[in-house]
Amino acid sequence: MQLKDFSLGDRYTLTHGGLFLSGLQALVRLTIEQSRNDQARGLNTAGYVSGYRGSPLAGLDSECLTNQSLLEAHRVKFHAAVNEELAATAISGSQQVGLHPGATVDGVFGLWYGKAPGLDRSCDALRHANQ
Repeated sequence: MQLKDFSLGDRYTLTHGGLFLSGLQALVRLTIEQSRNDQARGLNTAGYVSGYRGSPLAGLDSECLTNQSLLEAHRVKFHAAVNEELAATAISGSQQVGLHPGATVDGVFGLWYGKAPGLDRSCDALRHANQ
């Protein structure tokens, strides 16, 4: 039996077939897939990922940093925040890209992560972001 050649990078670059991912890798892949899907539909979007490094998803920042060039190739920007409130506020700000003359994209999809107490403290920023 011949085994298919593979690379660990396949988890982000394969566009068909099966692959194995951890939960954190699936979140990184999610942003890449969103970018691919938007581009295939003719949408001019970018992505923004932010959160608190001390959260239970703290490995997400490492996975994003390890794959930063791949994320940037798909117009996804990762920026770790000092706390959950600042991350929520930053993502909220990214949603207002259409209000600025000279914007290079029509919209931004965002991924926020944090821990439960940080979510409680971020409710004001999240509430304002959804109005």
